[in-house]
Amino acid sequence: MQNSFFNGQSSAMIIFQLVVGAVIMLAALLTALDAHDRGIRKESVILWFFAIAIFPPVILIYVVLRNIAARKRFVNVFPPTPLAPQEQPEETSTCPYCGSNIHPLDRICPSCGRLL
Repeated sequence: MQNSFFNGQSSAMIIFQLVVGAVIMLAALLTALDAHDRGIRKESVILWFFAIAIFPPVILIYVVLRNIAARKRFVNVFPPTPLAPQEQPEETSTCPYCGSNIHPLDRICPSCGRLL
């Protein structure tokens, strides 16, 4: 009888556990990299990595906090500006090829299809 670390477990179960562990480590690593890119202190990045590696549902807390911070940052960067009424030119032109009325900014005549 062999003594093994995986006593009595099927190979499929062992592979499943290894894949789940790898996915959790990848999620922890990606979260830590994202936190680092956002300028979070080094100690906090390490804390997020280990928190997610030990207890994976912590990633939900990180995502919620990340979205709240992003919204605050977005509001501060882009203050609301009053909308100016759009000016529409009143002028019309005529197509030199077919003579139909066209908008002065048109590049193609809507009647004959030729380039202006």
